[in-house]
Amino acid sequence: MTDTKPFPRHNLPIDVMKGLLITNVAGMHTIGYTGVPRFLFENLWDFLSMVTFSGFVFCMGYVIQLTYYEKASPSASMVWRSFSRAMLAFYLSTFAYFFIYKSQADSSTLLSVLLLQKLGSLSEFLLSFAIFPLVAAILARPIKEVIASGRLLTVVIFLLLMTTFIPYDQVTSPYAAIWVGGTGEVYYPVIQYFPLFLMGAYFASRRLEPNGIHLSIGVLSLLVFEGFMLVAGIPSRFPPSFFWVFSSMGAVLVWYWASIRLAQWRPTAVIFGPMGANSLFFLVVTNIIVFGLGRGLGHSLGSLEVVSLATLVIASAYFLMTIVRRQKV
Repeated sequence: MTDTKPFPRHNLPIDVMKGLLITNVAGMHTIGYTGVPRFLFENLWDFLSMVTFSGFVFCMGYVIQLTYYEKASPSASMVWRSFSRAMLAFYLSTFAYFFIYKSQADSSTLLSVLLLQKLGSLSEFLLSFAIFPLVAAILARPIKEVIASGRLLTVVIFLLLMTTFIPYDQVTSPYAAIWVGGTGEVYYPVIQYFPLFLMGAYFASRRLEPNGIHLSIGVLSLLVFEGFMLVAGIPSRFPPSFFWVFSSMGAVLVWYWASIRLAQWRPTAVIFGPMGANSLFFLVVTNIIVFGLGRGLGHSLGSLEVVSLATLVIASAYFLMTIVRRQKV
């Protein structure tokens, strides 16, 4: 269950970017399930939490622009393949959470997961990954028009950001919450995070790389985020607040800028590029490992131990990936 073929070399930064994000996810999940309280990593934890999902959505917009929107006759099978693989990843990870970590294997839990009424921990974002390609295909024409105009793109992103002010407590349907956010469960709402998708598609359509202006905007948004935290505390992540999503856009620009430069260094390109090209595989495998470790170890590890364990988790997934890739050759 690997992703589509690795990107051409001129898009290697996107692979490296996703590989770095996967490393971030695996490390944070390991810490969250086996390690020390998050306050020991407070500032770094907040930044990494903010950039992770938004970074993946940015990459998704970038890739769909190149592989779907720029084709004269885009294939619907590509969209279906992306959707089905992400849904398979979601179900595998969610079932692993309930079966391995929670020891809940009853028919009621199984049905609730299948009907998307229960979204297992560490797996919720995979459901959103499945929805984005469908939205991209259904709204292909208007999205192309939006990213063709910088002014229109700015207006649309502003309107989408305004949806972070909806009364989330009034959203009672889990199916609606998947789209617009809600309370009671962890959701990564498609609409609120769609500005990141559009931003990725826009950068891809113009083959843009973050310049000094972009980097300055990114750093400024992070400073605004820090200032907001000093005054009002950490902006809401679940459900997403305006400052959370807006600041994540700046954080993604900084992350993409760094990824471009790291992709030019062979060791990081060789390590993180394949990880990014097989992101779903990595996300599911590391989640399954973490669920097993979390059930067996609990929150018993210290800082050095949990960092070592996270490294081992990532290395194990990498080793399994090399075996799978070798079998496919």
